[in-house]
Amino acid sequence: MKRPANIPKLLAPVNSYDGAKMVVDAGADEIYLGVTVPGRLRNLWLNRSPFCEVSSYDELSRIVGYAHAHNVKVVLTAVFPFMAKSMEDDLRRHLKRCLDEDVDAIIIGDLGILSIVKSIGVEIPIYASTFMASMNYEAVKFLSKLGFSRVILERHLTIDEIHKIAEHSHVEIEVFVHGGGCSNINANCYLLHWIFPRLLFTPLRDLTPCRHPFRVYDEHGRLQGVLPILDGFTWCALCRVPQLLKAGVSGFKIVGRCLSGERQAIMTKAYREILDTLAEGKTGGKAFRDKLNSVIRELDDYYVRMIGRSFRELFCKQKRCYYIPLLTAQYRYG
Repeated sequence: MKRPANIPKLLAPVNSYDGAKMVVDAGADEIYLGVTVPGRLRNLWLNRSPFCEVSSYDELSRIVGYAHAHNVKVVLTAVFPFMAKSMEDDLRRHLKRCLDEDVDAIIIGDLGILSIVKSIGVEIPIYASTFMASMNYEAVKFLSKLGFSRVILERHLTIDEIHKIAEHSHVEIEVFVHGGGCSNINANCYLLHWIFPRLLFTPLRDLTPCRHPFRVYDEHGRLQGVLPILDGFTWCALCRVPQLLKAGVSGFKIVGRCLSGERQAIMTKAYREILDTLAEGKTGGKAFRDKLNSVIRELDDYYVRMIGRSFRELFCKQKRCYYIPLLTAQYRYG
């Protein structure tokens, strides 16, 4: 169906051709992905491992072909830490090779990578990653002058702040709506370096210190509990979709490039159904609540089947909601 112009684009993560098919069929408007850099930079990554990315240029080509056949755009992520001159030629070759596969846009999180992309002569849209730490419209205005046509805002904003940024900006504003959280400002977090030595020996959910419980004591040295005070688990925005729509954002981004294709598709379908309900003009009242409850019931069934806990138990009950005044809370369980 033709969707109204004010309905945000739904962006979903993929890490394989099979997963991309599932996500496209689930209703994504755009998919985003990283591609493993061949050769000596194969293990160069930022807060995720190579298995979270598309494994080859040939697989990227297949994904682009399937997506374009279904009128879905493909966005390449190039969120590399541009650290040394010795990396430049390898990264330039890699990016050019990816761009040759006809991707539709590129996400950049570092000004060094931006300079490489511009030296290639890229003609597709360039998007500013959340690693640019955009938290006000002055920052968005600066990025627009550098050539970015879309800015992905930081997570640590309220809906009112998002509205003000969108209202004053002349580029597309994209926000996260579901997936892995972060209790730090992405661009200023150095806990990510803690991951690498433990990558091969630790379950994925325990890779970062943000996901570990800490003993918390009061000023008298009395133990108050063992709590995930830096909780980087997962947040949700299903209930806040109408508010984000009114805020004027252009894109809804689901996080989860390291997840299975099934998990990526399940969440894509959930947000697609909510957005389609709003596109039909059902922005409030019983019709919207009925659709929301229906979607959450489906998620409950999936989560119980997969991990033994319902979606409501993990998210709704604990108020794991994006864009509340204080995101980090002392959650009861992860």
